Amino acid sequence: MLFAQARRVLAAARDARHAVTQVHGLARGRLSIGAIHGLAPYVDLPATLGRFRAAFGGIDIHLTLDGSRALIDEVREGRLDLAFTQPSDSPPDGLGSQMFACEGMVVVCATHHRLAGANGLKLADLCEETFADLRPEWSVRRLVDRSFAAAGLQRQISFEVNDMPMLLELAAQGLAITIVPESVASARVRDTRGAPIATATLREAEEPCWELAAVFKGSAAEPLVPVARAFLDLLKLPAVAT
Repeated sequence: MLFAQARRVLAAARDARHAVTQVHGLARGRLSIGAIHGLAPYVDLPATLGRFRAAFGGIDIHLTLDGSRALIDEVREGRLDLAFTQPSDSPPDGLGSQMFACEGMVVVCATHHRLAGANGLKLADLCEETFADLRPEWSVRRLVDRSFAAAGLQRQISFEVNDMPMLLELAAQGLAITIVPESVASARVRDTRGAPIATATLREAEEPCWELAAVFKGSAAEPLVPVARAFLDLLKLPAVAT
């Protein structure tokens, strides 16, 4: 019974993927896509690009990683068809977006740190701590910077890196604390390959809200460019084993 149900689910997914291919009818062209670093666990971009190549073999794929501001500018100027990034507070005219993640952020520290397991912290409770953070072009970094600035607070950043795993490992080793989206911290907690981490929550009134969206030229809900529409449609479908 379960095997038959699984086969029906897989068949439905294959049919849906075939329907996407037929509806868009893309035989030749180019997909220019951009993304911020650290999309996982929200979007598995390599896997989705692989599915896109299988569905639209005649489309050339070009991928670039950059900061949020640069990506949005490139979409607005037509150099990118689609970008996965943190949406701006006031989107430029002519750009639409689809939201993929909207969640709170948590403090990450070593398991022996005084903040481990704490709940409802104020940002002011963190000002005497040493921070590890991403470089300023990362949207996560700018979000945390804005939160401290809005509260009239300053913090000490002694470790500045350019990838999320290194950031979390610095915190795990007790060298600093950091603030990351909750899903990122949860994925690291489940990963037993590195040193264990602990988390602490911020009080709701001061908790930064992390957002991830696909940004494109078009209406609020749909891209103007057919290849961008095809990619987003494919992203919504379940992966199919081959």
